[in-house]
Amino acid sequence: MNDVLMAAVVFSGMYMIFKLILDSITRTKLINKSLVDEKVKYLFQEYHQKKGHSDIKWGMVLLGIGVALIIRQVAPYTIGDEGMFGLMFIFAGLGFLIYYFISGQKLKGTQQDHNTPES
Repeated sequence: MNDVLMAAVVFSGMYMIFKLILDSITRTKLINKSLVDEKVKYLFQEYHQKKGHSDIKWGMVLLGIGVALIIRQVAPYTIGDEGMFGLMFIFAGLGFLIYYFISGQKLKGTQQDHNTPES
């Protein structure tokens, strides 16, 4: 089990590094060719807004899984292994639901900000 986890961590880390490098190269080429206009700025701005929401989502999910693990440590004899996986999925699902409501409220707030007439 530890070998699988280690391989998953290594490959996910390699993927993230590879993606960061390719994104940086793409941005550099766009800037060097003077292709940066309002459309490209809008795309990058939207990417950063979504990334912020994604961080909230995964934070909530990992928090839920952590709560399930703490519950397992507190009550080791009353919860079996199957119950542990159930708790992890339940709390991860609760994290996704909380994220859904938080992102919905943020999306409504940003839409209202864009729809207000400027003076």
